[in-house]
Amino acid sequence: MLTEQTLMTRRWEPASRAQIVHSLILVVGMASTFILGFGVIGPALGLKMDEVFSGSLPAMLTTALMGLYSVGGVVGLGLLLLGRVRPGDLGWRVDQLGRDVVAGLIGVVGLVACMLVVMLGFGLDLDGLFVSITSFTGPQRAQMLLIGVIAALGEESVFRGYLQPALTSRMGPATGIFLGAAIFAIYHVPVTPHAIGITAKFGFGLVLGLLRYRTGSLVPAAVAHWGFWQIMGFA
Repeated sequence: MLTEQTLMTRRWEPASRAQIVHSLILVVGMASTFILGFGVIGPALGLKMDEVFSGSLPAMLTTALMGLYSVGGVVGLGLLLLGRVRPGDLGWRVDQLGRDVVAGLIGVVGLVACMLVVMLGFGLDLDGLFVSITSFTGPQRAQMLLIGVIAALGEESVFRGYLQPALTSRMGPATGIFLGAAIFAIYHVPVTPHAIGITAKFGFGLVLGLLRYRTGSLVPAAVAHWGFWQIMGFA
């Protein structure tokens, strides 16, 4: 719940037009991570596009630097410092940590189910998916671990912690969560520029958005987002 002190310290009034504009600017900042990583950092380190998720040293360094930019730059500087928003304002809390972790684990199941439903809907072979999941190497798993942490801290802070509450406050829960999920899907176009990926990301946005709204905490969505990467990885 927003307190009088929170309202006084934040740069923009919660759910105001200015805050929503700031949220969308941060979304663009997060999206620029893909361009920076795959278009600048990766090539500078000698990383080829077909090796982006190989778990190699250049791939890990590229991932780490992308995380530094998104979490440290976009969230740390753009959101916490410029927006004068505290982690607690975004939903990062530990007062009901056990409940939130359990909710997050349930969310993992929801995300995996969403992915499977989308793949079945597009007529894809699930046998190939299971083969892919079980064939990841140790270095690839390490990279998934890093990507999961970055996604949980960076994307969840911006999308479910900052943007979604503003949208739901102005438009109502259903419309706010739906629109937030749509923006989340569009944000992923640079890395999943096809109908299957966009549909899946939209579904993920709905699941993560519901977790955030129903619990009032960002921890379940972060746990679910991280957990999905550990199970499904680059699939």
